[in-house]
Amino acid sequence: MRFEFGFAGIPREYIDTVYRNTKSFCGEDVAYVAETVKPIANYYRTKHAKFFIDHFENRLASDHHNALSDTAFAVIYVSTHIEAQDFARRLFPALITVPVEWTASGHNATTRGQSAQELIVLLRSAVLKLRVSLPVLKKELTEQVNRTPWLLPHLNFHSTALQRNLESIQARIGYGDAASGVLGEAKRDFLLNHPFQRVGDKVRACFVDDKGVEFHTPGRDRHGFARPGREKHPPMCLVAGRRRLGTPYDRAFHYDCARGSGRLRGEFVSCHVAPSQLEGDPHLNIAPNNFVRT
Repeated sequence: MRFEFGFAGIPREYIDTVYRNTKSFCGEDVAYVAETVKPIANYYRTKHAKFFIDHFENRLASDHHNALSDTAFAVIYVSTHIEAQDFARRLFPALITVPVEWTASGHNATTRGQSAQELIVLLRSAVLKLRVSLPVLKKELTEQVNRTPWLLPHLNFHSTALQRNLESIQARIGYGDAASGVLGEAKRDFLLNHPFQRVGDKVRACFVDDKGVEFHTPGRDRHGFARPGREKHPPMCLVAGRRRLGTPYDRAFHYDCARGSGRLRGEFVSCHVAPSQLEGDPHLNIAPNNFVRT
């Protein structure tokens, strides 16, 4: 598996030192990019999240031959800056984010060098954790694609259990907990609230959300998120349509959403569009990034 990592929140006066050392802990199979914060300010603004969203969207948009199908994306960020939580929230759940707690403490060349080395050690640790965890998550999203809950569209599958467990997976992987154990515990908690079940005379089992909407996996009949020529999507739509917690999944995967045997009617979010009343004929196709095909 290959990786592309973003490094966020590195003060500009430290970035050259970090870049000189990045190759030593990223390795040859890792690409990386960084966005800096202004000296002293230490403040995340909307543009910082946008930088990484745009970067990864550009990478995916130019991947015409699906060469990135085995490449995971992640952003490692300095979590002690103002608005750090909001920064990470803007990338969730398409990109996995891992916080590092570090504060610049250099007042001269010597102490700045020491502070930079402290940051490099933290970044190296985060990289190593992700290199171990992300292949485990990819195995879950590809080999268990029809049974995993972690591809459910988080805005349209109404469930506190889904949001809670996706956040837990991200946080615990960032702490370095073994990914296989993290995923197993999260799935057990999720299934207590939403057991995988067969409804009515349907052939395949499905997940049912708190509003009674059934999310049936499509088997081999897949036609997930598309980018219609006349409909413009913000960059995050494409990133989320290819990655879940930074991990690649089948871009054609989607859910056939129904409620009982009649037409599905209700309020749904379609990708970046505000919630609206939609009706299926008889069901709605909803991709993991919440794109709805009627």
